[in-house]
Amino acid sequence: MGRSQDISKEKKVTILVLLKNTELLMREIARRCDVSVMTVSKCKNDPVYSTSDAIRVGKSGRKKASTTSEDRILVRNLRRNPLATAAQLQNEWNSYGVRVSTRTVCRRLNQLGCRSVKARRVPKLTPAMKRKRLAFALLHREWTQDQWNKVCFSDESTFEWRYAERPRIWQTIGSPPPTRPRTKHPTKAMVWGMISCKGPSSLHVCDGIMNSEKYLDVIRNSAIPQIKKWFPRSKDFIFMQDGAPCHTAKIVKTYLETKKVPMLPWPGNSPDLNPIENIWALVKDRLSRQTITTKEGLVAELNRVWLQDVGLTVTIKNVIESMPRRIDAVIKAKGGNIRY
Repeated sequence: MGRSQDISKEKKVTILVLLKNTELLMREIARRCDVSVMTVSKCKNDPVYSTSDAIRVGKSGRKKASTTSEDRILVRNLRRNPLATAAQLQNEWNSYGVRVSTRTVCRRLNQLGCRSVKARRVPKLTPAMKRKRLAFALLHREWTQDQWNKVCFSDESTFEWRYAERPRIWQTIGSPPPTRPRTKHPTKAMVWGMISCKGPSSLHVCDGIMNSEKYLDVIRNSAIPQIKKWFPRSKDFIFMQDGAPCHTAKIVKTYLETKKVPMLPWPGNSPDLNPIENIWALVKDRLSRQTITTKEGLVAELNRVWLQDVGLTVTIKNVIESMPRRIDAVIKAKGGNIRY
């Protein structure tokens, strides 16, 4: 086999910048730059590239707007404030005398092995909430998969269909500006549902805002009949609901105690622990691909996806099987948010 072609000087510079300014292993740098580990090692030991502080690519061109030490300052500012935007990082960098544009900041961060992502929205947890989540996780860390398979996870969710946000599109010169129709009042519906290792329950469409009386009707006419259908013996199941005011109302508690329904105590602000949240997200993704104009059509499509989508049933089994891993993640995070 003949000798492989030499890599470009630009790629050598990128490899060296990653070696100098990040803590990435040579294997990871090789993967990102699409080269071999041996190539990364040669670049690292090449005196031409390893001794230059302000590296220039090629024989001509403008010098870099920042030095290696200034690049370290940029990375340090990003680690200090992970939610900082490129504009904010630019302002902080300017305070150190580095005069660059936001585009240069983005390009430099990319060269240093960083990437642009959207921050996930998570509940704001107080120290008291974290303690309760941690206590819940420690109490259930020894639960087996068979025990989690007995839990019936329930929740409400609001589904809203609207046209997608305006994406950037292309048009020919001289053509009229394109238009996209939008709904003045988006179609929406609130539904209650429940999942277990047996699959999904039927959906209960809520009329208006959920309150204790409406929720009691859901428990009486939807939850209890479905649970008895899944688990004929009362000792074979545990009912889970979050701490919403309508769930913890006195009339609801009294009814559940009368029916001797075993309850799973649930910590507040813990959607990342409830596997049904993943199912809601999956259903919303399915609905976003449809064109729906009426509430009746929305409810019909909801029921079709909820009850007939084969992939949904498989996902329900998978998310319930993830409960032991979620518990371990909460313990590792000391009650903080987890990536579920």
